[in-house]
Amino acid sequence: MRIIGGKHRGRVLKRIAGAELRPTTSLVREALFAIIGPLIKDATVLELFAGTGASSLEALSRGASQVIAVERSDQACAGILANARMLGVSARLQVIHGEVARAITRLLSEPARFTVIFADPPYAFAHWESCWDRLPDLLAPGGLLVVEHAAADVLPPGPAKLGEPRLYCYGKTRLAVFRSLAATGKRATAT
Repeated sequence: MRIIGGKHRGRVLKRIAGAELRPTTSLVREALFAIIGPLIKDATVLELFAGTGASSLEALSRGASQVIAVERSDQACAGILANARMLGVSARLQVIHGEVARAITRLLSEPARFTVIFADPPYAFAHWESCWDRLPDLLAPGGLLVVEHAAADVLPPGPAKLGEPRLYCYGKTRLAVFRSLAATGKRATAT
């Protein structure tokens, strides 16, 4: 796995041994950053179900000001931090080791809101009720929530505070992109 754009383009990330992960492919990561590209410079980013942390590190390489990665695997958290040190971006990355629902509760008690939230839960994830309706409250006005999921899976209806998603398909993977409506108060489609 390597960084595909920005300051650290081409840098190879260390593999994370011992963790069962399904990393976002380079194709999907490149598509993700093409979609969110205009927002990433100086953005605050939250990556849920971070796994390898490749999307977090990619965001930092492309100019995000601060990134929080949430992951429950000990090995994955250690690997994310090791790769951040190797790239020299540790000061702009916070790793929260734990379950996503608990991390969301913690983050909601803090004032910071995110320009972009990227969630890549395990395929066939069945626990949306623990976080789905709370995610919009973590977004800054006009921010984006991007959910990676299996193209064959159907996401539950999006929270009312988000616009209708734009869907992008890449083989067996789909990105659902929702935009926060906090600034406008009306339902719209993500761009």
